[in-house]
Amino acid sequence: MAKTIAGLQLEASTKGPWLARRFPTITNAVVYQCVTHWYSLSASVGERMWAERIIKQRVQKAFPVIYAIVIKIIVSLIISWMLKKRNYRFNKDV
Repeated sequence: MAKTIAGLQLEASTKGPWLARRFPTITNAVVYQCVTHWYSLSASVGERMWAERIIKQRVQKAFPVIYAIVIKIIVSLIISWMLKKRNYRFNKDV
């Protein structure tokens, strides 16, 4: 995986889940929030649920209400995609 936020955003927009590739601006915001809350996402289940809820709320505030359902789905897809792709070096870099 890429080492910078811009690299992660590009990778998610080009090689990520199908729905994320269709909405690159939402994907970029979600990736930024995932990197910001990475330690909570990679911790216990309770912290992961909290971080996922916070990410959904923050991204929904940034975009129109009509995208609310799409944002919730994209957040879940990006988080699971990033957690599936992670390794020791990725955790260290983020």
